Amino acid sequence: MTTRVRIPVAQAFRRAFEERDRGMSAKAPDPGTEGVVSGRLSLGRASISERDLHGVVATELSGLMNTVNFAAGTDLSEYPEVRASILNFGFPDMVHRTIGEGGVDDIGDELAWVLATFEPRLVRESIRVTRDRRVDPDSLKLRFVVAADLDSEPLKLQVQFLADLERDTGKIVIQRR
Repeated sequence: MTTRVRIPVAQAFRRAFEERDRGMSAKAPDPGTEGVVSGRLSLGRASISERDLHGVVATELSGLMNTVNFAAGTDLSEYPEVRASILNFGFPDMVHRTIGEGGVDDIGDELAWVLATFEPRLVRESIRVTRDRRVDPDSLKLRFVVAADLDSEPLKLQVQFLADLERDTGKIVIQRR
């Protein structure tokens, strides 16, 4: 049986855009009757499969992880409130780090912080990021396993993703696990 959950609000807007629904009704309702807007998505009844929701979240996490944040080029030490604001949306620049650097393990902590700060669908306390050391360092790739609870209605869903950091480009590739 496929688990279905209530569609996230952002996904309702995305679907409306994809279906070219501008929110205009087919005709004005008759006085004294309820108007029906054809083709509109009712958020209260709409649902999405667990698999599709995981795909949506993976796509959006990829966008988040591959956006270089403001702090990558600006010292925000005197502005801690900006560090956690939408102005600093994204991930630190990874291009200038080397794979042999002692701070490579800190990338997992940074990944967890970015997810907790900028992805509100993930339950903050449930986010776990661990480095997968089975990946050969000669592949110029670092792999992290991300596990968290996805806050959805009517139930929380467990999600797991692989985050592969390509060392030569700094790009992070998100894959469902």
